Amino acid sequence: MLLTTSTGRIGSLLGDLKAIELIKKAGFDSIDADLDYWDDAGYYECDYIARAKEMRKFADELNISFTQAHAPFNLSMKDGEEANIKNTFDVTVKAIECCEILGVDILVVHPLQFREYYSNKKFLKELNLRFYTHLLPYCEKHGVKMACENMFHRDPHNGHIIDSVCADPEEFNEYIDMVNSEYLVACLDLGHCGVTNRDAAYCIRKMGGERIKALHVHDNDFVNDCHTMPMMGEMDWDSITKALADINYSGNFTLESDGFFRGMGKDENILLQALKLKEAVSRKLMRDIMNNKNR
Repeated sequence: MLLTTSTGRIGSLLGDLKAIELIKKAGFDSIDADLDYWDDAGYYECDYIARAKEMRKFADELNISFTQAHAPFNLSMKDGEEANIKNTFDVTVKAIECCEILGVDILVVHPLQFREYYSNKKFLKELNLRFYTHLLPYCEKHGVKMACENMFHRDPHNGHIIDSVCADPEEFNEYIDMVNSEYLVACLDLGHCGVTNRDAAYCIRKMGGERIKALHVHDNDFVNDCHTMPMMGEMDWDSITKALADINYSGNFTLESDGFFRGMGKDENILLQALKLKEAVSRKLMRDIMNNKNR
């Protein structure tokens, strides 16, 4: 199990190369490439291949690898669904190409959720099964697995977090099993379990190690999607680490906790110290997983 964190906020503020450098200095084993913000930055409209090659060369020089990445996504429910879906598909294919260059094993690809969930469950399931199935040939060509993720929406009337696609672990299982390909696996977002009123340890056991091949590790207060580092919120990390041990989880321990950097600005030393703290806390949780496996 490798300890991994995202280029995320640091990459968007200081550039991806600086994020790689700081992640290496902080002691992480590998990198989760945030390919989402590239879409807003317009990188996919220029030479994204050259950008990926530059990142890979720099990481190789520092002797650190990329193991996971996050594809671009669009969470909004707005007019022009067909255009949005086509754009999401096209840019995901470009992200898959980048993953091959970077050496990424798993690319997290959000399920499409362009409509209110509860009254559109059947429609969204059929839509997403087509979406993931049509991406499979590109995954096979470039040797990259996709990981579906458990999602949430905000109620447009009161702003409260509510279920969306794959929030229910039984539905999440159905998505993975119906596509039935080694190129589609599950990334269980532990924080999303919490904000949709689900016990993360229950979800882990319900889905099992045969489906869960990646994680998004972060903490929250069960009200807001804080994306802060583990042990800074209300989630039960003793039960989570025990559950991961019980299913013999074989993937990496990947932080998606850039909310912890909020308000820290662009000071490299402050960001490095924050990364080092996240590294130390995460090493403790990884030891807990291994200790539970050995009992």
